[in-house]
Amino acid sequence: MIFLMFDRKALRKFRAEHNLSQAKLAKLVGCSSNMIAMYERGENKPRERQVLKLAAALGVPVTALQTAEESRDAVLDKVLMILERMTPAERAEMLTVALRIEERREREKPVEANELPDPKFEEYLGPREKKKSNVG
Repeated sequence: MIFLMFDRKALRKFRAEHNLSQAKLAKLVGCSSNMIAMYERGENKPRERQVLKLAAALGVPVTALQTAEESRDAVLDKVLMILERMTPAERAEMLTVALRIEERREREKPVEANELPDPKFEEYLGPREKKKSNVG
């Protein structure tokens, strides 16, 4: 089965943002640079496993490589079908990659206003006592 709504422009955009040549990206995902060029020109569409590899290599979710017309649920359904066909080792590898992506997002996530400490919190606790050192 082929990801029918693959977004070739998103592939090119993310590749450029990561300063990857077509050859370097091809090496990361295990295909030829000609194939990457064909994906970007829209002459060929990557199969599901290749889309997963591309997303992992670029550090983006699979949904980032879909066109706006394809719903998130449709993509998730396809991903689940792919995972069901994978070996346990392949599933473990994909889970590891997904966790790395999620960890990176959490590190890069901006702090929300409601996550900042409340300035009145210190007043509520009262003054802190300094601990005396028993060393000496």
